[in-house]
Amino acid sequence: MFLIVRWIFLVCCLISTLLNASEVSTGPDPKLHVRFTGDPNWLPFEAFDPSGQYIGIVADHLALIENQTNIVFEKVKPKSWQHALDLALGGAVDIISGDIDDATLRQHFDPVKPYFTNDIVIVMHQRIGHVQSLDTLAQKSIAIVQGYGYTHKLYQQFPHLHFVEVNTVQEGLKGVASGKYDAMFGTLAMMSYQLVQMGLSDLAIVGDTGFAMELTLFVRKSSPELFEAVSGALASIDAKTQNAILSQWYHVPQMFDQQRHIKLNSAERAWIAQHPKITYTLGPWSPLSIIQQQSVGGIISAYLHIIANATGLQFDFIPAKTDMEAYSIFSRGEAQITTTLDTQADSLGLLSDPFSTFAMVIVTNENIPYVDNPERIARKRIAIERMHRRLAYLKSAFPDADFLETETISEALKKVAYQEADAYIGHLAAVLEQIDKNEYGDLKIAGRMEALYEHRFMISAQYPELHSIINKVLASIDEHEREAINDDWVHVSVEEAFDYTLLWKIGAFILLLFAIFAYYNRKLNHQRAFIQTVLDAQEQLIITSNGVRIINANKAFFKFYQIRTVAEFMNTYGATCICDTFDQSIQDGFLQAWMGEMSWLDYVIAQNTERHFKARIVRDGKAHIFSVTAAALPGTKGYKSAVFTEITQIEEARKELEEAHRATKDSIEYASLIQHALIPDATLMQAHYADHFVIWKPRDTVGGDIYLFEALRNEHESLLMVIDCTGHGVPGAFVTMLVKAIERQMTSRLLHSDEAVSPAILLQIFNKSMKHLLKQESRDSISDAGFDGAILYYHKGEGLIRFASAQLPLFYVAGERVMMLKGDRHSIGYKRSDPDYAFAEQTLHVTPGMALYITTDGFLDQTGGDQGFSFGKSRFINLMEEISSLPMSLQRDRYLEALETYQGDYATNDDITLIGLRI
Repeated sequence: MFLIVRWIFLVCCLISTLLNASEVSTGPDPKLHVRFTGDPNWLPFEAFDPSGQYIGIVADHLALIENQTNIVFEKVKPKSWQHALDLALGGAVDIISGDIDDATLRQHFDPVKPYFTNDIVIVMHQRIGHVQSLDTLAQKSIAIVQGYGYTHKLYQQFPHLHFVEVNTVQEGLKGVASGKYDAMFGTLAMMSYQLVQMGLSDLAIVGDTGFAMELTLFVRKSSPELFEAVSGALASIDAKTQNAILSQWYHVPQMFDQQRHIKLNSAERAWIAQHPKITYTLGPWSPLSIIQQQSVGGIISAYLHIIANATGLQFDFIPAKTDMEAYSIFSRGEAQITTTLDTQADSLGLLSDPFSTFAMVIVTNENIPYVDNPERIARKRIAIERMHRRLAYLKSAFPDADFLETETISEALKKVAYQEADAYIGHLAAVLEQIDKNEYGDLKIAGRMEALYEHRFMISAQYPELHSIINKVLASIDEHEREAINDDWVHVSVEEAFDYTLLWKIGAFILLLFAIFAYYNRKLNHQRAFIQTVLDAQEQLIITSNGVRIINANKAFFKFYQIRTVAEFMNTYGATCICDTFDQSIQDGFLQAWMGEMSWLDYVIAQNTERHFKARIVRDGKAHIFSVTAAALPGTKGYKSAVFTEITQIEEARKELEEAHRATKDSIEYASLIQHALIPDATLMQAHYADHFVIWKPRDTVGGDIYLFEALRNEHESLLMVIDCTGHGVPGAFVTMLVKAIERQMTSRLLHSDEAVSPAILLQIFNKSMKHLLKQESRDSISDAGFDGAILYYHKGEGLIRFASAQLPLFYVAGERVMMLKGDRHSIGYKRSDPDYAFAEQTLHVTPGMALYITTDGFLDQTGGDQGFSFGKSRFINLMEEISSLPMSLQRDRYLEALETYQGDYATNDDITLIGLRI
């Protein structure tokens, strides 16, 4: 911050000096700051990239408007397109991009003249061929993105078609690829772009709807001057400039391709020219390879598309029914590429570097809820598909296990779900897809093996050049791209990149200062010495170049290279450009002398406002990392300047932070497996209640809410505990583990006794045990943890319920009225809790059909609505009265729907647990 203030002061002083010297008395017009928003995920039209930069066709047009006017657009990043609409309609922004036919926006905004028109097309499987008439789609399901301006036209024009609204284009295209939907309607540019980015080679644009989307900017009706300025600026953009913008995005199928520069040698380039088409073969293994007819999609296909886009190679697909058939096709030379998990398969072909890695996970039913060590299932029944990719490994790892072989992974998982087998071991992505597709509600990922699934391409040994080419492309794929591919098919979260905004702004100040100096240099020769003195005072390395060699530099540059003049630099290092000293051994993410067909300096200048650049320079055996900014100097004959700000310590700290974050994230995710293992089997409640539902949603990966259910001494007795521990996240989860330990001790004693079960006494035991174990008997204790909770004992034979509670009420429906048993206003285990407190016990006689409900405060306290108030008890009771007669599964859906609708865009406040029981 001190550096920024210092530069603001310095810039002001020097500008003042220069303006006085040249007798300039007028300053620039004041800038008009305008708040703008758009769709955060609508490339190639617009999007916010992982670093928060606004990019796309709309972004480039906004930049032109800024250059021609005094307008500065402050981009407001929304969570979704619906959130963008809410911001616009709520008055939070002045301009929003969209389709000119958007009736919602027209209520408060005026659209300027459209600047880009794009046809609305049909995407289906390639095998369908061209769609001559939309009447052929009358019996089909068609995905469209909800909320887009052109959707109402489609509804009005084609009322006989069956449209299914999806949240994103990616969701819709994936649904078409998997067979969930038959087709998707969308804009030509968007569909072309996403088909390639997602690697959906089996899908194609097969027809036209006859309609088009007209892209425009909506300006708030209360700002006519702003409307005129924006309209005039857009109208002044000539056709050549417009076409340049559109071709940059519209014809480039993948955003990353502009930044991917693969250095192929002459032999590799010649090999591609001689072998433009490559054949590959795969067996079906969703979501890695999704094969339908003669086409393939999935994760592997996405990587092949990246290779194709980076090299120009074309890939033809030969489908195989199994991996063994794919290997046979490959070994006969009918295909040049397949994939493998076997690192020993190098005798069959050349193995690429791994392109995708997934965990080998253990899936169990409730009989084995948590597997902290694979030895726990060493002698169990393990269901496994007959063609499992790592079957030999598993049989050697578990020689005493009873393997039950099935034809498919779905059949194997069913055996675990139906308790015909104890566990399944397999690929994380395949397991998640099957569980999601088939809704095995009682299956859990309960542990993992040390072994991993490392996917590699296997290339024919006759083509070492192809092996080298593929490895070079794979090396250019960064973690963001790999995570984006996984997100499309496996829903893996992506970590945000490190923010270099502050460093860029510092560099921008320096460049601004330097540009001002250069511009006035011809008129103010007497100030050159002063300017050089200022530059020499800076810690950054600052150089001036004519595009070929260094012309001038500051003291920091000479000190870093331990030389005195530019000529000495050239002689000592044999270099004319600072780029000659860039570290060539690490290319990914760092500047090289040539970035494709552009020099590093021109490359940085061309994208200076869109990206952050780094250079790595090794001096005296130590690597130094710099953030680099550059600009062309006005008023000069092609001179350019660059500023190098050292960020070595920041980079090292960032890597340490990322490693620590990754380790913490992995630990918390594994803790989530443990906590999920504590949750009771759904079949236990079915034996004691006619119907039931459970909503259990930790706010974070793990949480402080937990519910416990135990069948006691006979088929009539059961015990339900609903617990809301201190806090949420990791602290809350730790307390739930302590609660579970105490509960197991209490229920074990009950199982071996004849005493009557008293929920009130159990709460007293909890209270004393928690205070003792956490050393909270005195007010001076360091910790202060505990819980609010309710215990419900039910004797099915007697139709009797005993209930005791710390803060949580029991709701029940008698006839058409909602009644409530209040709990004691005394919490469990805290320092302020009375260790001798006697909880009240209430008795309720129940009849068949009666419904009972217990909830933690997470549901009732969730904020939302127009004013941000909590959901509240009265709204909860009204909802209960309305739906209590419905089947419990439908009630669960209605409660979730009501909460989601009320919450809107508000963040989740707390863990949520709601249990409904039918007698």
